[in-house]
Order: sequence, then C-alpha cells, then structure tokens
Amino acid sequence: MLQKVEGAVIRDRFGAIRSSTLPQSIEDLTTSILTQMEVSTGIVGEADKWWESVNYDVYGYDVDRNLVVIQLRRAVRKRSWSYQSVQKQYFLAGLDEGQAFSHPLPSSPRRMGGGGLDETTPEGVVKWSEAKIFGVPLQKLPTVIRQGDIAIVPLSRKPSSLQPDAEFVQLPTGVWQGNLRNSHIVTVDGEILSTGNAGRWYVEGDVEIVHDKQEHRAISYSGKGLIVVGQRDGLYSWVGRPLGD
Repeated sequence: MLQKVEGAVIRDRFGAIRSSTLPQSIEDLTTSILTQMEVSTGIVGEADKWWESVNYDVYGYDVDRNLVVIQLRRAVRKRSWSYQSVQKQYFLAGLDEGQAFSHPLPSSPRRMGGGGLDETTPEGVVKWSEAKIFGVPLQKLPTVIRQGDIAIVPLSRKPSSLQPDAEFVQLPTGVWQGNLRNSHIVTVDGEILSTGNAGRWYVEGDVEIVHDKQEHRAISYSGKGLIVVGQRDGLYSWVGRPLGD
C-alpha cells in the first residue's frame, strides 16, 4: 500500500493527482461533496456479461480556500461482446461562504495550455477552472468580484457592439433590476446593456447584487464592468444532484 506523502504532488499519466499524495483535508472534502451530490462510486454487474463503474479523480485543489477540482468517470459495457462507453464530467467544488457547491466545468483541465497539468500546481488548476467559469484571462481573475457563480468583472473601457437588453427592467425609481439564476437580485443605478453573449452584460454606474436565499453576502461595485453568469457544462443524468453555488 502506498504511503501518504503530504506536500508532494504526483500525477498519473492522465494528469490526475495520485490519492496517496492528496492532503487529508482534500480527501475529506471530496468525500463530503460526492456524498452530498448522491454519487455512488464502485462497480456493479457481471464481469463476463455487463457492468457499470463510476469512479473519481482529483485534478486540483486549494486547501486554504476549501476548493477541489474533481473528475467523475462512468464506464458502461452493456453486453459481453460490446465495447465499453465512457463519460467524464469535471467539477469545481467545495465550500463557498460555508455552502457546499459543485459547478460543472465548461472545459476539461486536461486541455490546459502553458505546459499543461504537469507544469501546474493544484492551486493553479483551481484558478484555471475559475477563469474558465467566468470567461476571463487568468491575469484578470484577482479583480473579479464574486457572489457564488455570478460575478462582476471590472473594465477600464466600454466594449463595442452593445445593445439594449430585455432581461433587466427599469423600475419607477429609474434603476434597472434583474434576477439571475432565480436567486441573485441585480440592481444597477446607471446603464446596463447586452454584450450579445449569453450571460454577460455591460454595466456602468453603481451595481449591487443581493442573494435572495441569503447564502452569500451582498456585493457592490461602482464604475465600468461586466456582470457575468458563470459558464457550466450540462449535467449527465448519472452524476447525481448538483449542489447550489
């Protein structure tokens, strides 16, 4: 049996971090997340006839922030003579303001550039995942103001090709208001326009976002920026239930 070596990160040939080198806190966090997602791992069936297996690997983590990047993998063989089919789903998961969440990533960490996973720290994979979710360059990630999977991205200038947006309504007071993901109430005292890309709006003025379930603190911003709804992949039916973020 491999001994756990805290601090040393060893990846397998697919880029997954070997479980023997995972910090215990990350193992515990991953187990907790999968349990809350109601994911059943293991194999069922008859080896010489049919079988289905579900397992997981960790590709990145941040101990201090209680975040982990997980790959769920399902392999199915329906008949003894058929080929197996494989499906994979990647998540950024963990705790955000004490709330468990699992966000399906729009892209696989195995497609990372800049040297790939072998040249990237576990924390770097988490940052790459966050940048993919909000559609920003890595160097701009520290400026992002988050509320769960909704964010404000500060801008220095107004983009081109903007157009009026029907998702936000102007109240009698003159401010604009919209409800994103049925829980994030956005109020804009100023200008709000569609960028033409789904889930992205240009704002200029004073912005406040309040989470109506009270699971996240309110955030605010003044100036030019983008309101961004985090990109997420579709969820396979076998994955279990998503955790809200």
